[in-house]
Amino acid sequence: MDYRVKKINIRYVYSIMFIVASLFFLMQFLSCAGPQIGGSSKRAYYGDRHKSYKKYKSSKSEGKKSKSIKDRMIIYRAFFAINVESVSGTLKHVYRVVKTYNGFIESAVTSDSYRAARIIIRVPVKKFYSAVKKIETMGSITKKEISASDVTREFNDVSLRIKTADKIRTRLYALLKRTNKVKDRIAILKEITRLTQIIESLKTRRNYLKNKAAFSTIILKLKAKVRQVVTRFIPSPFPWIAGLRA
Repeated sequence: MDYRVKKINIRYVYSIMFIVASLFFLMQFLSCAGPQIGGSSKRAYYGDRHKSYKKYKSSKSEGKKSKSIKDRMIIYRAFFAINVESVSGTLKHVYRVVKTYNGFIESAVTSDSYRAARIIIRVPVKKFYSAVKKIETMGSITKKEISASDVTREFNDVSLRIKTADKIRTRLYALLKRTNKVKDRIAILKEITRLTQIIESLKTRRNYLKNKAAFSTIILKLKAKVRQVVTRFIPSPFPWIAGLRA
């Protein structure tokens, strides 16, 4: 009886030891595998976030780039020397083109009884190349020049100078109110006058750039084609006139 109880107790102890050992090895396995699994998932998580951030940053930079390109101020200018059949007829065609593209005639000069003309037209910058294509079909082009000037930096620089000068002038006005000495007031007024002249000059330049960038310039020099006149001698039916020619 005692032997059977002792045998059962030993089996019970072995079972408990086996369970404990199994749990120990299981915990060891999880402790080793856990950091690898966690690390890979962590790397995958942050890798995905990094890729998303790079994609967002790239799209943001592209958006800024496209916006900066869109906001650039470019002055387009074209010159054409064209030989035409009829200068007056071509001028009418030019007027129709200007009206079609919502432009205007800046100047038009004709000479030699409409044998030649020089005309300057202005068209919206978005219609520049469309107008150029129309003009190219008006006659035989002997000279063609197309140029583009980026004035974005100059425009921004002029705008900044206007803003800075205006701030200084505002401070001078405030200082003038607090000054009682005649000599100091005269000096401040002179400086205010000088700054006002600078501001007006800069504003004129800025308006010029803005206008030139908004409406492109196309200069046309038209010349009528010279027609060759063929002369032929026609003999007179009267002999005495033929004798006089001899």
